[in-house]
Amino acid sequence: MYLCISETVHRHTVYMEWLQAVLDRMMHGVPHNGNQWICQSKSKMWSDYLQNLMGGEVWRAARYANPRADMTVEALTDREANQSNTSLEKEEMLRHKSFRPNDGDRYYELPTMGSALTRVTEQAVERALYSQSGTKAPGPDKPSFGAIQLLWKWDKERIVTLMRAAIRTGRHPAVWKLAWGVMICTPGTDDYTQLKAYRSILRLSCMGRVVENVAAELLSEEAKRRGLLSDVQFGSRNGRSAIDAATIMVDRAHAA
Repeated sequence: MYLCISETVHRHTVYMEWLQAVLDRMMHGVPHNGNQWICQSKSKMWSDYLQNLMGGEVWRAARYANPRADMTVEALTDREANQSNTSLEKEEMLRHKSFRPNDGDRYYELPTMGSALTRVTEQAVERALYSQSGTKAPGPDKPSFGAIQLLWKWDKERIVTLMRAAIRTGRHPAVWKLAWGVMICTPGTDDYTQLKAYRSILRLSCMGRVVENVAAELLSEEAKRRGLLSDVQFGSRNGRSAIDAATIMVDRAHAA
């Protein structure tokens, strides 16, 4: 964990105060259970420190209570044999692998507005919202599915209006494009110097995911209405599954 100079000085000051208290006690004789007394004195010093915190010092204490050890990762190599050695180079390589380049939230020329807006009903938004678990972790904007579902019970019209505005303008707000990402090692990998040995876990905006679900349902309905999908398309279609595909394959095998 990297600390600024002021934080380092502050931590050193707290430690020196505790050390001075230990030395004073030693001058007057340490009891037989010296280790226990030292642990108790450290606990008391920490408790006194927490009691006197003000303002931003609370977050500083939180960092002290949850230290993160520095982790050294060997050089990473991607598919093109490009190698990254420094922390910044590794971060850039992992970011490029997990996230597509940002378009800068540019505005694009949109086609003439159609009738999709009229199909964004209260029932459609409710299906999109409650298809997600209320216990899923939220993204950087903080509102979770549980919080949005609670708001839905109080003010459905506000959320429906927000969904309709996104569909009408064809815009996905920039604040809903932000995500928190955590890189984890893929289990069972032999060489962790390869970029492919890592994958990302993303925490996206919950409200943005509701809009995406609404848009996906509209696209699915439009494709079905226009007959754009093959009759043997089973993936990502309601009422169809791999069992149906296997049944057709077995039936054709018997008929052959």
